[in-house]
Amino acid sequence: MAEKYDEYKELNLYNDKLSEYSKANKISILKEIENEIYKLDNRIKSINYNMYFESEGTLKIKNTNGVDVSAKNNLYGIYFAALSSENGQNKSGSKLLLDRNFENIDIKSFAKEVVEKSVSLLNSKPVKSGNYKVVFENTCFADLLASFSGIFSAESVQKDLSLLKGKLGEKIAADIVNIVDNPFLEGGFGNQSFDAEGVPTMITNLIKDGELKNYLYNLKTAKKDGVKSTGNASKGSYKSSVGIAASNLYLEKGNKNFDQILEEMGNGVLITDLAGLHSGLNPISGDFSLAASGFLVENGKKIHALDQFTVAGNFITLLQNVLCIANDSKFAFPQGDTFIASPSVLINELSISGE
Repeated sequence: MAEKYDEYKELNLYNDKLSEYSKANKISILKEIENEIYKLDNRIKSINYNMYFESEGTLKIKNTNGVDVSAKNNLYGIYFAALSSENGQNKSGSKLLLDRNFENIDIKSFAKEVVEKSVSLLNSKPVKSGNYKVVFENTCFADLLASFSGIFSAESVQKDLSLLKGKLGEKIAADIVNIVDNPFLEGGFGNQSFDAEGVPTMITNLIKDGELKNYLYNLKTAKKDGVKSTGNASKGSYKSSVGIAASNLYLEKGNKNFDQILEEMGNGVLITDLAGLHSGLNPISGDFSLAASGFLVENGKKIHALDQFTVAGNFITLLQNVLCIANDSKFAFPQGDTFIASPSVLINELSISGE
């Protein structure tokens, strides 16, 4: 049980105006986006997803040790996926928006990005199997990081379910790799001043300059390891048992833009989407084999879309092979209480299976 703490960081996580928008207003926005998508390109044949979701709640922690804290939080999300068709090929492109302010919605820009992501994949060609330099697009690498985020949990480590067991202080990634859990991140959606046990949250450097520095702890796992909790206790509801979750987990951005890391790659493959993330990877070994979509890149320029191919490797080996990190961080679809973000990442070598 958490002891009483003197201070919690003050965070503004609630927008009163969000609740002022009626259901009719929200539906109208979705209809406008859908109409704009269809209007932009006649190759768009259907909308696979037209989704709005909203979260609002109050978390209150009170115990007999004197802890008495509460916080209100809300946010919304809009997700669209559009199917395009040409020359017998069907391709899907999608976009996610997370925010707390409806004034930030740019309907035309949102719709344009959905359309571009879909139609750009048309007229794809097969890729030859081999080892390639690759660039993972930001949300794509964030999805992969999210799938392996559990390896940083002290509970997983203590249960021998993490490939990071016994590796504290070891070099496990390239020097430029820094992975952080930051509950105070500017623009973050997983921000929180205390965890599910009432422990104040903190910024935790998980990987610093390529070295594994910390795991994420709640009170139980911290006591077992003889350390302090990092404030990462998590509960799905008041009835749930206490687990561990990150807040805003992200790979720190670099100083080059997306086009510059494509130029640095020269020739290779741009990976824009991964499938099979729930079944095609092993968090204990770090191995993965996943279906992927993307583009052939030559001389730093996208040449054409590729037929679906398979990427296979090991997550730690991947981190060790990071050559360059862009400055274009984006959040992926939330994983429960955890929000994962990443910039685009250039990898020195990855196995690709195509034709």
